[in-house]
Amino acid sequence: MCTFDPRLNGGRVAGGWCATPDHCILQADYPREGIILKNRPRHGDVVVLVLAALLVRAGLFFLRGDHIDWDEGLYLLIARNIREGVGLVLNGYPHTALGPFVPIVVALISFVPGIEPVVGHRALSVVTGALLILPVYYLVRLHSGRRIALTAALLLVGWPALI
Repeated sequence: MCTFDPRLNGGRVAGGWCATPDHCILQADYPREGIILKNRPRHGDVVVLVLAALLVRAGLFFLRGDHIDWDEGLYLLIARNIREGVGLVLNGYPHTALGPFVPIVVALISFVPGIEPVVGHRALSVVTGALLILPVYYLVRLHSGRRIALTAALLLVGWPALI
């Protein structure tokens, strides 16, 4: 059995290596087909948190109605300009203060019949906000363990600044 030694940070121990106590790989477990991971992590908790984040964000955006807040209006204006063929322009000037990813994706989403730019922007925000839980969970788990990672991911589900 692989013995985890936190001082080695993933170094060789007891005939194998360990990235964390939950992820031990033994040299004897290297078949020709690939590596077999012992003590595989449970992903069910993270999936539940991502689904909860999707529901919380979608519910809050639905309850919010048509109110446009903060820089959402700027993104929507730039997306409209992209859709009309003007480009990344705001009030006739090239706009560089905000990143181009959101307006471009919102413009692409708004080409789908029946989807308004506001709905496209909020759908993008709901999905990316919920998916933010995945890298946070796995990075925190790698460095601090499962319990702290679940706590960090749970905080992201309803953190007001990220909704």
